[in-house]
Amino acid sequence: MAHAAVVVLVAGFIGLSARHGTPDANIGLGLGLLALGVLGAPWTLPLLVSDELTLDSGVFLAVAAGGAALNLALHALTLRCLRGRLTSTP
Repeated sequence: MAHAAVVVLVAGFIGLSARHGTPDANIGLGLGLLALGVLGAPWTLPLLVSDELTLDSGVFLAVAAGGAALNLALHALTLRCLRGRLTSTP
């Protein structure tokens, strides 16, 4: 559950940071995308190797947030299956 809260908070922070442009480098946006990229690894690998996407791109945010959400779903499914196996009696 804590993982879900972190993903939602970081994605919200990035969304708000991207809406308000800055005349210079937006360090907060970069750090947020880095955190979201780590939470979405390995699905966010295309972000690292792509020359076409920029940090202020909506596609960049969608892939980073989508990878983090996919990892969240996979972790929840794995935990549910493991708990089912551990509680079942042979």
